[in-house]
Amino acid sequence: MLKYFKYEKIVETTACSRNIPIYKFNYEQESITFYLTPISSAIAEGTIVEVNHLTRATKFIMFGSCGSLDKK
Repeated sequence: MLKYFKYEKIVETTACSRNIPIYKFNYEQESITFYLTPISSAIAEGTIVEVNHLTRATKFIMFGSCGSLDKK
C-alpha cells in the first residue's frame, strides 16, 4: 500500500517493544487507515483497542494465513 498510494503517517503505537506506525490515505472519497498488526491473537486484539482509541476507527478488516477467532 505504501508503494501505490500517497499516504501520511498519523500516529504510532507500540507492541512487544516495537513501534507500529499507523498510516492514512484517501481513496474514492473514503479515508482509509492501516497498519501492520503484530503476530498473536492477544497482541493483535490489544493493538486493535489501541488503534481504535488513537484514531476512532470503528471498522477493522483483518486478513492473514492463520484463520480467525470470530467467524463474523
